[in-house]
Amino acid sequence: QFLSHRLGLIPLESHRVNEFEYKQDCSCIDGCERCEVRYTLNVKNETEDVLDVTTKHLIPVDDRGGVPEPVHKHADDAILIVRLGKNQEIVLDAVAGKGIG
Repeated sequence: QFLSHRLGLIPLESHRVNEFEYKQDCSCIDGCERCEVRYTLNVKNETEDVLDVTTKHLIPVDDRGGVPEPVHKHADDAILIVRLGKNQEIVLDAVAGKGIG
C-alpha cells in the first residue's frame, strides 16, 4: 500500500495530454494506448549501501514518442520512491491514466 500510494503521487507531464482519453470515456474494456500508459520499475541493490530508487528508475514500456514522464524541476532532480537495503529488489509494473487531481 505504501508503494502504490507513493507512485500515485508522482506528477507526470505530457505535452500530448489532449491525445489521451479519460478511462471512463474510452471505448476499450481493459485499457489501451488511448487511455493509459504503462511503466516498469526493476531495481536490485547489489551494494553494501542503501540505494535510493527514484522516478529516474521508472521506465515507460510504451515506445510511442511523447509518453508522459515524471516531472523533474532540474536535470538531477528526482522523486524518491523507496530505499533498498543490501540485496533488496523491487520489480513492478505501473499503469497511469489521464485524470484530474
